[in-house]
Amino acid sequence: PVSQEEGLLSISNEHPVVYINLEDYVFYNQRDKERNQGFYNVIRYLRGDEKCKGSRMHWGKAGWPDEGCWDGSKEYPETWCDFGCAVRMLDPNGKFHSSSDIWDWEGSDLDRCCSESGYNHADETCVCQVLDRDTSLPKCSP
Repeated sequence: PVSQEEGLLSISNEHPVVYINLEDYVFYNQRDKERNQGFYNVIRYLRGDEKCKGSRMHWGKAGWPDEGCWDGSKEYPETWCDFGCAVRMLDPNGKFHSSSDIWDWEGSDLDRCCSESGYNHADETCVCQVLDRDTSLPKCSP
């Protein structure tokens, strides 16, 4: 078990957690790098079964959903936009912008709702959301 941490995107920022380390050795040892469906079936179970509710992906591990399938505002509802505010404050010109669609705050009014202390969750018009994510699509594992 790992105790609760305060980092905005810590996988244990809301409560203590237990880590399960899974590696996709099949994918990384293939010449053609085809998706290891067995591995993704395990991820789908761990992320979608009611008994595993609240499970989160480790930022440095395999198993991330396909493009368009991950919504940070649902994974980190209390801190996702606070992190977006920190990104804007520390990298205002987007020099370190990622090509990954994971780092997306489209739909959240960061210009208006961010301050030095984070996202203004007290303002009912400041809704933390990511647009264009249909995680119910068949290609999206939970």
